[in-house]
Amino acid sequence: MWRLRILLFILSTVPFLIFSQNNSFVFNGLQYVDIGNQVATGCRTIEFWMQPNVTINPNSLNQFEIPIQRNNLASNSDEFAFVFNYSSVQNPGHLRFKVNQSNGIKHEVISDTNTWVIGKWYHVAAVLDPLNGISFFINGIKQRSTAPNYTQSISSSSDLIAVGCQGNLFTNFFNGRIDELRFSTTVRYSSNFTPSCRFTNDQFTRGLYNFDVVVNGNIAIDSSSNNFNGTVNGAFSNSLTACVAVGESKLEKAPIEVEFQLQGKHGYLSFKSIQDIKNSKVEVLDLLGNTVIEVSKPKLNNSLNFSHLKSGIYILRVIKNGELNYFKKLILL
Repeated sequence: MWRLRILLFILSTVPFLIFSQNNSFVFNGLQYVDIGNQVATGCRTIEFWMQPNVTINPNSLNQFEIPIQRNNLASNSDEFAFVFNYSSVQNPGHLRFKVNQSNGIKHEVISDTNTWVIGKWYHVAAVLDPLNGISFFINGIKQRSTAPNYTQSISSSSDLIAVGCQGNLFTNFFNGRIDELRFSTTVRYSSNFTPSCRFTNDQFTRGLYNFDVVVNGNIAIDSSSNNFNGTVNGAFSNSLTACVAVGESKLEKAPIEVEFQLQGKHGYLSFKSIQDIKNSKVEVLDLLGNTVIEVSKPKLNNSLNFSHLKSGIYILRVIKNGELNYFKKLILL
């Protein structure tokens, strides 16, 4: 006979695995993720979603802020980076993508805008075309700046790639959220496009970090088939995910009111109001992040059957408008 103990707790206390489908990673000034030195080799498109924690403009920064960089301490060769310029350098407030060749010659492109609003999501893509050189896209819009003379893909290097800071210097930290980081060996964009809020693995994907899963507290999973998993250093996963629509903020909502009770091998989940179930879904997940029960259109009162589940730890959660609003830890014995 099973016994079910239900403990209300914060998500970060789940042992061994912290997860939520559609998470992002939070960087607030001292954190980074080391994704090794191989994932970018041969790539022609690097893209990600970001959301600044502060408004960035020509006067707001007193140092570079770097969402992603690989740098070479010895020679400044075979580098690439996405960098926000600070107030005392040329083009302050602009985001630039730069590539340094093996001989140290630098090629770079910059964003049209120099203002980035706190709390808004931005899609960023750098494309290295074998015919047309480097182009830069913000929210799917091709930027005016190009670098037509650099037609190579990203070179190999023994230097690590850091998400959230200046490579292996571990400085100039990014303050914000990063989500859906993808490295591709093909030219994915050549003209304006509508960015996807969630990327999937395909034959051209060399590395894909949805930032949904952190294993053992410090391993960021590569969702491609290449296993370029990253090592997390202080950054943490959060249920706020990339984009409702391009540039929109994800506004914090008041928690919905839910009650949960157990009777035998069934759980009973009740919502207080019709508004709470609108655009909501109920899920039970195992510790690998697999959905084992899903109610896509819940009612005010819902019965959940646990009889087919094995003993172990599960997460009961309610997602509303794409955001985590309620969860409980379930221990099935």
